[in-house]
Amino acid sequence: MALPTPEEMVAVNLERLRTDAGLTYEGLAQKLMGMGIRIHPSAIQKTEKSGRKATIKEMLAYARVFKIPVEKLWGGYAPSEEVTSAHRDLAAAETILKISKQVRHEYELIVESVCEQAVRYDVVRQELEGVVVQAAFRLVLEERFSKDDKRSELSIVGWEQAADLLGELEGEIPIDVETALDCLERYREKVPEVERQRASAARKEEMLARAEAIARQMAEQGRIESGE
Repeated sequence: MALPTPEEMVAVNLERLRTDAGLTYEGLAQKLMGMGIRIHPSAIQKTEKSGRKATIKEMLAYARVFKIPVEKLWGGYAPSEEVTSAHRDLAAAETILKISKQVRHEYELIVESVCEQAVRYDVVRQELEGVVVQAAFRLVLEERFSKDDKRSELSIVGWEQAADLLGELEGEIPIDVETALDCLERYREKVPEVERQRASAARKEEMLARAEAIARQMAEQGRIESGE
């Protein structure tokens, strides 16, 4: 007499586990839905009665619902490499997700702390704005002047215009700039618009002077490199 196939064993064991747990097809489908597995109750019935093959994701979810090693679903057969790999990857993904959520939470706390300091102390806000604005100035100087030498584009007023300009960059924004932008976005939410506009206008001359200083520095560096 031939041994039952793994699919037949899954069908037998799934029906036994479901009935022992007192679950209907609908009840089991709802539990799977809670794990992100969308399956119709009739599909579970077909797995048990009509030879429908359960997917790897379904079998892993069944094992979690019934709190058993996944290989027990097919009666102790050695799991296939695909199932073993999927189970291992799923566990690794869960660990990484947990760590990433913890790290993100810590990041949000730190950014919020820096934002509070920026609200209380102008020097902190100015430092954040300087990171963003200088990055935008360098983009203008390095990328645009080489093409059409439009010095009028140095008239960047405030970090928000600078952020818009940086948005034209291809590729990722540098980490220090991205972090400064996160802090400034929160700062913007906390400080009234009128106050921010007044501060932005007051800093316009300072920013333009800084831009010209950068331009002179880069021009001087270019002359040195060219041996002039």
